[in-house]
Amino acid sequence: MSATNSENLLPKMPGAVCAQMVRCGKPACKCARGELHGPYFYRFVWERGKQRKRYVRQADVEQIRAACAAYKNEARIRRRQRKSDKISIRALLADIAELEKMIAQLNRGKQDEKAKEENQIASH
Repeated sequence: MSATNSENLLPKMPGAVCAQMVRCGKPACKCARGELHGPYFYRFVWERGKQRKRYVRQADVEQIRAACAAYKNEARIRRRQRKSDKISIRALLADIAELEKMIAQLNRGKQDEKAKEENQIASH
């Protein structure tokens, strides 16, 4: 199986995995003196307009990081594709406008020819 095929099989999830040191809150604990516990890993993700923090088990950190990276890469590809599509659409719209101008000129030319023919017939 090639690398690109295996990348397509990875689960994709938004967010980023970050390590944090934490304070437990017990007054007699070492963390109360500044020696924090950890590092503990969390996946930060935006949900309904708020940033959420989800605990990630140490055993799952690399897999979750890979899933977040796969999501980010896919989003980057989608953005590039949308940008390319917008450029293509603009070019097509410009081509359509140019064709409409050409058609209008041809129609005006046909109307002028028809008017000349009618004038020649009327003058005879």
